[in-house]
Amino acid sequence: MRMVSSKSRHGGGANEEKVIGIAAITLQSPAVGVQIETAERAAELLGWKTVVTNANGDPAKMAADVTSLVNQDVDAILDIAISPAQAQEGFRAAKEKDIPIIAIGAPLDDPQGYFAATYAPSDEEMSNLLAEQ
Repeated sequence: MRMVSSKSRHGGGANEEKVIGIAAITLQSPAVGVQIETAERAAELLGWKTVVTNANGDPAKMAADVTSLVNQDVDAILDIAISPAQAQEGFRAAKEKDIPIIAIGAPLDDPQGYFAATYAPSDEEMSNLLAEQ
């Protein structure tokens, strides 16, 4: 896993505010809302800014959102359920600019290796927890 450096991509020193792009497939899902709120709180505690996009489930908008975040030169992208196949151009551009992409919320197929990391709950563990209820 690559780590985001302490220096911002925006040319300033280590104390300059970082910008984290959050690319969401939709804001209609309560789970996505929780993921965004959690990421925003964490960023705020670190003194970082977030930019949230909402594709509204539209594959063309997903691709445009990821490309937009890359063009904004964000320091990292949190990908919430957007498959690399749906936003390949933006993911490729992020990789070329060395902008790490972290997939959160669901395991996604990533044969091109665009993701610096993936954070997703284990389906097996979640099933066991539900079965114990």
